[in-house]
Amino acid sequence: MKRLLSLLMVLVMLIAVIPTVNAAEIYYDNKWHTYEGNFFELKVNGEELNCEVPPIVFNDYSVVPARDVFEKLGATVNWSAENQKVTVEYGDTKIELIINNKTATKNGKKELMPIPPKLINGKTMIPARYVGETLGFDVKFDSNTDTVSIDAKPTYSTTLSSYTHSKSVNTVTVTFNFTKGVEYSHFLLKEPARIVIDTKDTKQAATLKNNTKTGYDDVTTIRVGQQPAGIRVVIDLAEELKYTVTKSGKKLVVKIGTTATITPAPDEDKNDKEDKEDGKETTDNKTEDSEKIEPPEPVIPDPPSYAPTRTVCIDPGHGGEDPGAIFTDEAGKIWRESEINLSVSLMVRDILEKNNVKVVMTRDTDKTVELTTRAPFANAKQTALFVSIHTNSYMSDSANGIETWGTLEYSATYAGVTDKDLAQNIQSAVISKTKAVNRGIKDTTTLAVIRGSVMPSVLIEVGFISNAAERELMFSDDYRKKLAEGIAEGILKTLDKMGL
Repeated sequence: MKRLLSLLMVLVMLIAVIPTVNAAEIYYDNKWHTYEGNFFELKVNGEELNCEVPPIVFNDYSVVPARDVFEKLGATVNWSAENQKVTVEYGDTKIELIINNKTATKNGKKELMPIPPKLINGKTMIPARYVGETLGFDVKFDSNTDTVSIDAKPTYSTTLSSYTHSKSVNTVTVTFNFTKGVEYSHFLLKEPARIVIDTKDTKQAATLKNNTKTGYDDVTTIRVGQQPAGIRVVIDLAEELKYTVTKSGKKLVVKIGTTATITPAPDEDKNDKEDKEDGKETTDNKTEDSEKIEPPEPVIPDPPSYAPTRTVCIDPGHGGEDPGAIFTDEAGKIWRESEINLSVSLMVRDILEKNNVKVVMTRDTDKTVELTTRAPFANAKQTALFVSIHTNSYMSDSANGIETWGTLEYSATYAGVTDKDLAQNIQSAVISKTKAVNRGIKDTTTLAVIRGSVMPSVLIEVGFISNAAERELMFSDDYRKKLAEGIAEGILKTLDKMGL
């Protein structure tokens, strides 16, 4: 009888808390708690879903009712009251979760979740992003409308099962084997030379090797990467060579070194040309370019394997024996980039920590930190985002403004966010705060400090130390505060989009 009365009380209170208010009483861990957050809207495959217990934020993570959501997506959900265990099965994936336990089991292998499942108002509430993405669904959070969206990913019509390569005297032949015929497009890129082939509505087999060294001098590497619309294949060349791509049944056959006409490369210097047309100098030959290395392989990498948390790595560029860009004015005063970078970074850290973000820093004093250790440091700390803060320089005084660099075209999507999302959010917020010249967001695959990171990463140049007006601003506390507020605002907006 007591258990029945308790259940009735839970149901009565449940009716009272369904409206999206800012404070309500919810029941979990055998007692009532005051919940002061929002109750979010929920969309599954684009359809609005009304649940007895709507999604809420629990310990900074969104949780959703297991059965209501995942059965709607076609998964099988089972509940064991005796073991306090919920099992979710979809396709070849089986996840087992235990109430109040952060350790989940995926296909028999243990994994750590950001938060444990909870029984809230009699409903099994599970972490939306972890479970959804583990099962292969797209999970998004819209902070503007307070909506959690969970959608089934598209099913691809054909699979790239294998590929082979061979060489005759003058020709290298690469054959890609699909389960069905494919639609495709191709083009040649320069510096470095490489053939790019995009196949539509395709996926790669789980056993497929992503990177193969051929051992040939002229055609060196074959790389395969999964993109939302299909597979991108990149074939690296020692120099520009003529090639043909033909479809033969279920195969794509690429012959390299033939007399075929090559497809012209896209204009890779388009952004720089537009800058010049607008009267802006480009900074490809900036004085300080120690962070640049040889162009990388442009296949989209895998996103981090760990679950995202509300953790960010801030990297104050340079430091210690490496002062970065230096400017000596007519009075003999020496201005150092590393000082600006550190000061702004510390302000960003303080703002983020006040907003319940855990911040790790590659340095918090004027010390030397090797360039090649910064991205691996962020990876080891399993951060959700990585932001490197730098100051620009140019050969003349005329260049000015703020720009943010990221791997905009080839970055992986992590928790619904890419480098481009992070770059846009930070650039927009910083320009809004400072009213500086907006040099925009710029695509790069050559900045070593962010190239090695697995999470969404950007490098922001907060101004030109070679420009007298910007130099004075960047050495004032008021302006540094504006820079820090903008960078922090962009980071927080991105974390919101990630549902963190």
